[in-house]
Amino acid sequence: MVLTRKISIASFFDYNLPIEKQISLASQAGFTHFTFSANYEHCGILDRNEKALKEVLKNHHLSVDTIHGPTLDKDDAFPIIKRLCTVANELEVPVMVLHCSCFAFRQEQYTQRKQDISEKIQKLESISKETGIRFALENVLPGPATELVKEMVLCGDPRYIGFCYDSAHDQIDGPNPFTLLEELKDRLFTAHISDRLREFEDHVIPGEGFIDFTKMCEILRGSSLNPPLLTEVMMTHSEFKEHQVFLKNAYEQACELHDRIWG
Repeated sequence: MVLTRKISIASFFDYNLPIEKQISLASQAGFTHFTFSANYEHCGILDRNEKALKEVLKNHHLSVDTIHGPTLDKDDAFPIIKRLCTVANELEVPVMVLHCSCFAFRQEQYTQRKQDISEKIQKLESISKETGIRFALENVLPGPATELVKEMVLCGDPRYIGFCYDSAHDQIDGPNPFTLLEELKDRLFTAHISDRLREFEDHVIPGEGFIDFTKMCEILRGSSLNPPLLTEVMMTHSEFKEHQVFLKNAYEQACELHDRIWG
């Protein structure tokens, strides 16, 4: 039996479009879910009335699968996380995605950062118990910053702390083996799926770049990942420069991957 497809797209795809227009276009393209990325000025999610936002989403028949939270090493991370949890509960969002730290740091900084983030993971677990929102830690640049993510995922309580696999980040300087995904496949709460062209040209639609999605889907099929499938793609480096065409292709490719994993 083929599951009803649940496909999400992140507001990341073009920040030049107002959030209401993004939601409308995503719905028209067939997406069933929407993800709020970490550009809070763009989406206004910290400031606007979440009940009004819920009505906009309802009118376009979209649910929200994840919200991207702030980077954990920022001084104001926890006030923002708590505000976002209020929004997430109103919008019935189950997962918040977080970066543990900046995108890259030096190996000699690892021990200090580990101590800081370990304490913050404990705070996240308490917030998760209180709010019901689970937290997915996202891999960043391969190396110390992503090793920290892996360690924090594995030491966190799996009821509250999981993994968000970002394919474009994992394949920087690739093609690379899917070692990280293999190691954390049983801790997946969500995934940011996109392709990569070259070192600085990423987050394109699957099929536009070099990532081996056949192998990735094989791993995801045996993982803890559940629908919806989240496409975190952007138009910047894509060959598709018109919004409707871009979204149509993104949706069709995501459907193909969805069926390879769960069909």
